[in-house]
Amino acid sequence: MSWEWSHSPEAYEVARRNLYAKPIEDLQVIWAEIESSSKDDEGFYITNTSGLDLDLYKEKLDESKAIAKDDLAYRIWAFMEQFRTSDNGGFNAWCCPYGCHTVSMDERKRKR
Repeated sequence: MSWEWSHSPEAYEVARRNLYAKPIEDLQVIWAEIESSSKDDEGFYITNTSGLDLDLYKEKLDESKAIAKDDLAYRIWAFMEQFRTSDNGGFNAWCCPYGCHTVSMDERKRKR
């Protein structure tokens, strides 16, 4: 189960900083997942891995190696701001359509 974001601006800033602090390898995987995920007829991401095109994922993962870390984080954050999804309880913002990559919205809990 997931929740839509409904936090303070400070919590979003914490999540953004936590995203930018992730290792580049994690950002590459997250960006590749976003870029290779399918949407339904209404334009919503399919939030289970059946929506992941594995061949496209491998291609996008290779492409991600040529993108600077800050640019990857910027692109992922843009997705996150539109997707606005967090885990049940709202503690961790989803970085990908599946919720397997998250960042904490709590300053005290940097999730990597």
